[in-house]
Amino acid sequence: MTWDAAQAIADIVGAIAVLISLGYLAIQVKHNTASVQAGTVSRVAESLDEFRRAIWTDADGARVHLLALSGESVANPAEAAQVRVYWFSLFKAAENVFFQHQAGQLPDAIWNGYLRELRLFLSTPGAADALIGLEDILSAPFHSFIKAEVGSLNEPPFQNV
Repeated sequence: MTWDAAQAIADIVGAIAVLISLGYLAIQVKHNTASVQAGTVSRVAESLDEFRRAIWTDADGARVHLLALSGESVANPAEAAQVRVYWFSLFKAAENVFFQHQAGQLPDAIWNGYLRELRLFLSTPGAADALIGLEDILSAPFHSFIKAEVGSLNEPPFQNV
């Protein structure tokens, strides 16, 4: 065997090794992506469950929840602050879910469920008042998304999800 033949065989073996390595890396990336996505889904669910627990664990949380959704004028400064924090917490949690979905970390099926829930909140009388002034607090892409969602609420609920 000549050195040229040996070099040709080595090149072929090297190319095959590179292809095997690329295949292995592709499999690892796919598994890692699935793990990251599962972790994201879990963290989002925990975050929103924490928000829900704050509402339903005691009568005061439920009262603030109903007051916030009603859109009724709140004369008591402490209650007004609670209502504002309620909406801020809800929108910041929804913003996190929105960006996780935009980044491809939250599957469409999971996102659509959260979007339905968000639309229910946005369809309440209190949501319109809550959105006033939030453009400085929420990110521009999410604020635009919320404004578009509120504009589409004239359609029957869940129609476009």
